Amino acid sequence: MKFIVGILLFCFIVFFHELGHFLLAKANHIRVNEFSIGFGPKLIHFKKGETEYCLKLIPFGGSCMMEGEMEDSDDENSFNNASVWSRIAVVLAGPIFNLLLAYLLMVILFSFTGYDLPVISEVSDGYPAKEAGLIAKDEIIKIDNHRMHFFRDVSVYLSENEGEDVTVTFKRDGEIKEVVLTPKYDETQKRYFIGITNKEASYHGNFFENLEYGFFEVNFLAKNTVHGFGRLISGKESMDNMMGPVGIVDYVGDTYTEVKDQGSFVVVANIVNILVILSACIGIMNLMPFPALDGGRFLIYFVEALTGKKMPPKYEAVVNGAGFILLFSFLIFVTSHDVSKLF
Repeated sequence: MKFIVGILLFCFIVFFHELGHFLLAKANHIRVNEFSIGFGPKLIHFKKGETEYCLKLIPFGGSCMMEGEMEDSDDENSFNNASVWSRIAVVLAGPIFNLLLAYLLMVILFSFTGYDLPVISEVSDGYPAKEAGLIAKDEIIKIDNHRMHFFRDVSVYLSENEGEDVTVTFKRDGEIKEVVLTPKYDETQKRYFIGITNKEASYHGNFFENLEYGFFEVNFLAKNTVHGFGRLISGKESMDNMMGPVGIVDYVGDTYTEVKDQGSFVVVANIVNILVILSACIGIMNLMPFPALDGGRFLIYFVEALTGKKMPPKYEAVVNGAGFILLFSFLIFVTSHDVSKLF
């Protein structure tokens, strides 16, 4: 059962991504030959109008295949004959739909669960926060000119700048104050701390606050995705912390197994939270300027929009094909790594 839940969740994210491409292609009168979820042999398929809709055997991925997307076509409604701005809109629609899905679901989830404001609930003895005079109910506004919207922002920023002096701007009884703290190393946990915690119940905002903090949450996830990818490339992050489709499905399934006995609300809240994280991460990753990804294709078309010179489709196909081979090789590596962790 847990794997079914994970696969359904992953397929829903892929479906929403490809739906973005599909709807913008249709809106720009571009012919869509196939809309599919999964890869490999077709399990279920039917044709409506010009488009064949397919559910395929391997449930990791999907596609929105447009006429003239990877080859020359004389069809006036082909992708390569569309205006450059239409092509830009189509390639960006997938990741934008993922980010939009994450935002809408986060707003709904915040309406029920609330969110963690950067308000101190406890200050530990022997640490710089208490020595500097910080107390419970102080609200952290900024650290080193970086705005803190959640207490998680505080934790992430301190971990990314571990051991460095930080300037903390906080609010107490409506008054803004500022202190400079030097994190203290904890021999037991082998980490630096300034000595503050947040254990209070989540803050429940009104409708407009939920709209605002939904945006802050997606921005938080986007920044963490970019930083995490950078740490992975630089070797600061272990490959063991990276997951591909198989790892994601297993993680979702494990989460479902852990919370299924805690009631339907807890199950739904956890699944929606995972859906938000994955959808935002997939959206951001697809915006990266790498060949075959939506961000790489956007870069090609944006250069065309600036210069007025269109890259010949055969060369674009070579660039994207090379990028796809690299991505597919990387996916095989990640998948084999995921599978090895299962056994």
